[in-house]
Amino acid sequence: MRIGQTRGGRGAGVRFPVWLLAVMAPAALLAPACATPPEGASTPASAPQGVAAGGELRFGLATEPSGLSPTGDRWTTEQFQVARTIYDPLVSYDENYVPKPVLAETVVANDTFTVWTLTVRDGIAFHDGSPFDAEAVRTQLDAARQAPTFSGLLAPITSVETAAARTIEVRLSTPWSAFQHVLASQVGFMAAAPSPAAGAVDRPIGTGPFMWDTATPEQVRVKRSSAYWQKGQPVLDAVDFRIVPDAAVRLRAVRSGQLDVAEVHEPDVEARAERLGGSEGPLQVLTDNSGESPELVIALQSARPPFVSAPARQAVAFGIDREAVSQRLFSGGYPQAYGPYSEGSPWYGQAPWPAWDAGRARQSAQDVMRETGRPLRFTLLFPSDPLYAGLGELLVDELNAAGIGIALEVLSSREVQDRVEAGNYEAALLPLFGGGYPDEDFGLLYGKGISIAPGSSSPNFARFRNTAIDEAIEKSRATGDIGKQADQYQKIQELLAKEAPYVFLVQLQGSIVAGRNVQGMTTWTLPDGSRGISQLKTTVALNQAWVGAPGASK
Repeated sequence: MRIGQTRGGRGAGVRFPVWLLAVMAPAALLAPACATPPEGASTPASAPQGVAAGGELRFGLATEPSGLSPTGDRWTTEQFQVARTIYDPLVSYDENYVPKPVLAETVVANDTFTVWTLTVRDGIAFHDGSPFDAEAVRTQLDAARQAPTFSGLLAPITSVETAAARTIEVRLSTPWSAFQHVLASQVGFMAAAPSPAAGAVDRPIGTGPFMWDTATPEQVRVKRSSAYWQKGQPVLDAVDFRIVPDAAVRLRAVRSGQLDVAEVHEPDVEARAERLGGSEGPLQVLTDNSGESPELVIALQSARPPFVSAPARQAVAFGIDREAVSQRLFSGGYPQAYGPYSEGSPWYGQAPWPAWDAGRARQSAQDVMRETGRPLRFTLLFPSDPLYAGLGELLVDELNAAGIGIALEVLSSREVQDRVEAGNYEAALLPLFGGGYPDEDFGLLYGKGISIAPGSSSPNFARFRNTAIDEAIEKSRATGDIGKQADQYQKIQELLAKEAPYVFLVQLQGSIVAGRNVQGMTTWTLPDGSRGISQLKTTVALNQAWVGAPGASK
């Protein structure tokens, strides 16, 4: 919805979702009412009554899920899906999106959120037999602190110390009330320390329900971990992830029974899947409505010309018709996006986001010409992903019409990501701000103590530093009150709308498509016996999934 140049947002009468109300109090520090599972609560039968345990699930992915280290590059959807079978996280979420311990038994902060104490569960081992203990957590968190991908995110950590065999203390330089949410993200997925003898680089080793089996460029297979610590999980003997780049082919394969499940991100294919879904259709279509999905964003390198000035960045922001991007290129399947949070999110706020205005874009470009003596020209790193076919031409046409010169440099998505992280670019198109909680993405906004020099690695992709944004993030982290946190993110969005270091185009979405005989994908019992939120970021937990006979239904 667009009203002038402002999107409507959070107002005085905002209602926070149940999951946020549940964590608004400082007491929401992951000390569960039951540190051990209640009798029978977390030990479901291996399969529903009358269903034989075992079998193999064939799961269609768009790209090869290579590089599954939790401290490596940020995982794609495909990597995250496979990682969920091999690794367990320290923390995850129940069905109301309340954080709950998984590998951790308790996670507790002090009154000022500057010391977090984690106690891990007893008796858990990695797939190679090595113990999962406090030292394993300390090793991984220290590795993540040194990793280029997460060094900015984890910069507040001053030390990670093992206080006992199962206890870790994480000390912070500043308050961080949302730290437990980071432990539910990629950083919190626990892997065994790399070992050349074990081949851990090529064969990821976790504590999860499945363990690595075989891999080729066309297929990754994981098999049941017979020693998995949660009784009754998993139900399946194996999951066969098959790489099928074409979304339409993946959909047809599920429809014909060649695949059991597939991910679908392309709006036109999603629309076809929806027509085959519904209560009477031959397919199930699962859409993640639990949290944020990434926005398709143009990041503008603000530490070097031509985007060191706000008028140059605003010229690009005013020069793009997001409605045309949404409707003409994505059939309306991807809604327009003006900021980092979707409408309906508690973080979404009212701000004067630049809406399409070719006249204002042209005027801003002329202002840049008068100030610098040079016309506004730039090169956009553009991913070769077929999902974005046609978008490059539209951007060139619209910005040229506003007197802005743009050249496209087409690269793989990974090459775009690498160039952006290293600061070797002027502008780049990529999906960003997909964290379920703002702290997962704060490095994109935070500038204090972080290098923004072109050519240096930085989590702040736009190389944009603003002291008011830094202060708002720090104030948000100092309180456990979600309402006060949201107030600070309102200020952040107002500043982002004014300065335009990121130009938001559309909100990316996706679905999981499955045959009717696949069940249990939305069921996941957490260690305390509560029901976990299975579907996250267009992935599903497969701990309790099972496959019935063709044509079978729940």
